[in-house]
Amino acid sequence: GSGSSPRGSEAFLWTPENGMIGLGDFYNDEFASSDALAINQRGHIVGGAANPGTGFQAFLWTPTDGMIGLGFLDPDAVPQISDASDINDRDEIVGIASWGPHNDDRPFIWDAARGMRNLTQLIDPCETRPPHSSTFYMTARALNNAGQIVADRPGSFNGYAVLLTPYL
Repeated sequence: GSGSSPRGSEAFLWTPENGMIGLGDFYNDEFASSDALAINQRGHIVGGAANPGTGFQAFLWTPTDGMIGLGFLDPDAVPQISDASDINDRDEIVGIASWGPHNDDRPFIWDAARGMRNLTQLIDPCETRPPHSSTFYMTARALNNAGQIVADRPGSFNGYAVLLTPYL
């Protein structure tokens, strides 16, 4: 989640021992914004944070390294947005990335060895999906330890969830 801080809204971790612990952000000025969305069994947290000059960037937070930006699918496009929605116990992360003047949304998967990758390029095109679905317009919401991803179509009030198994 996020809570109010003197500098804006800040992602936090709550523990019984220490209470609310702010996770920080990418800015070093007066106002910042970050939001934590998921935590794994190792205590690693993902979410998104405002990033100077680019927009909003997905992050991984660990007790050892603090907040690490996960990057963008197209680092040369403007504007850029990425937001992480889940993390498994292997520190694989899924979320959504947008870029360019038309906000071309794509689901992503990230790991430390390969960085951020476009999930639409890692799904078998013959995999069964509901009619009129496209991985191009899906948001990756959850990821299990087997690497399977639950995705949905954003903006669809009568939407549906889909199970995606990427070639990793």
